[in-house]
Amino acid sequence: MRKINMMLEIIGDSSTLFPMYLRKPQAQRQKEGDGERIYILEMTNLDLENIKSEYDKFSNIWDYETLKEDYKNSKYLVAKQNNEIVGYIGTRTIFNELEIMNIVTREDKRNKGIASNLLSYVIRKNIVEKINLEVNEHNINAIKLYRKFGFQDIGIRKDYYNGKDDAIMMTLVVK
Repeated sequence: MRKINMMLEIIGDSSTLFPMYLRKPQAQRQKEGDGERIYILEMTNLDLENIKSEYDKFSNIWDYETLKEDYKNSKYLVAKQNNEIVGYIGTRTIFNELEIMNIVTREDKRNKGIASNLLSYVIRKNIVEKINLEVNEHNINAIKLYRKFGFQDIGIRKDYYNGKDDAIMMTLVVK
């Protein structure tokens, strides 16, 4: 389904992107208050500025200057709910492999399927042989999410995060 939203083309929404096996029943989602659709759009410069102005709502993320620099060299998508940015994902494709550079959900919107929607969209819409990422060894929720999507551990990068936490390198072979 395609719609126009504030002169931007919506490239996906939560009703079509979220894997069925990860969905909560609709009644439970509505009871929890996350029944609003999530729209996935290409990130704009204005979206980047909005993230900057609401930076305190996103924890454990890159500093703004690093995000801004990566935005120039990667493809970024935002997840919006009620016209608010609730998450984003950055990817970079090199030959037949896609690297997930960054995936972030707003702190007050975590565990509501936003990262799953973004990840699902990226997996479905990119024609590559492999998708790679690194995740902090202590980010248990993210590791569980990636494993649900079929990502496999392929290695460790010692002291990768802040010079002390290891990164688990993961890959998904796309058939």
